[in-house]
Amino acid sequence: MTYKYNFYYDESEHSRKINKDTITADNYYDNFITGVVGWKSEKADEIEKKYLAFEEKYAERMINGELKSSTIKNKQIRNGFASLSNDNIIFLRDFFKLFNNDIYLFFSVSSKIEYIVHQLFQNYQNTLMVDIDSMKYSIIKAIVLYQPKEIIEGIYTNTSEFIELLRQFFNGRITANKGNLPLKIQENQSFIQILMILDEICESFSIDWEYSMPFYGLKMYLDEMNISEYSLIIDREGDDSKTLQAAQGIGLKNVEEKDSKEYVGIRWADM
Repeated sequence: MTYKYNFYYDESEHSRKINKDTITADNYYDNFITGVVGWKSEKADEIEKKYLAFEEKYAERMINGELKSSTIKNKQIRNGFASLSNDNIIFLRDFFKLFNNDIYLFFSVSSKIEYIVHQLFQNYQNTLMVDIDSMKYSIIKAIVLYQPKEIIEGIYTNTSEFIELLRQFFNGRITANKGNLPLKIQENQSFIQILMILDEICESFSIDWEYSMPFYGLKMYLDEMNISEYSLIIDREGDDSKTLQAAQGIGLKNVEEKDSKEYVGIRWADM
């Protein structure tokens, strides 16, 4: 069946799952990133031919027959263009030239720490006395900012120890902040409120990464763009199809898993 728009989805593979190995790895990255690229069906042939020509030009960079984003190593973009080789600058220039007003783009960047904190507070709502949303933000910001090793390593254990580690961390920050109280008084007040909630919180919860967050954003994007007749093709991830199920679960339509070797759009989303 032909739809008015075709969209293609891919996601960052590194450290997607939350476990001890990924969280304690030297190259652990807090963000889970997804990309979606799409176009009107009537433009598909023209757009896909341009991308195929780009792939052909850089065929020597392909891995297992595909041009992957890993063709540019992390160390080469550590300092932006300053650390890029001339070859990679030309490569990126040619890639960016593919984009015009016919291409629809959507990105989602989700913090793994954010996901866990939201899960921890899933049974708590804002009240006149307590702003739970602000409290969750403060917890996430503090963990990402201070990078407490005991918290990061404790996340994977999935036990009540995690909440106790949070208590110890915030108590420690309150004590440390007293050395510079004029600048840290608001932070301490926030941390004291957090400790009050942590003392009441239910400690029985399960940490298990799931994939619906980016699809909530994509659904909002499609609604905002008044796009209702579309297909969404997802890079095939294996037998469990958790990504596909998440997309269908929040109400996205005409969603399928396909092999990236067969779909230009998936390879583009990967890049």
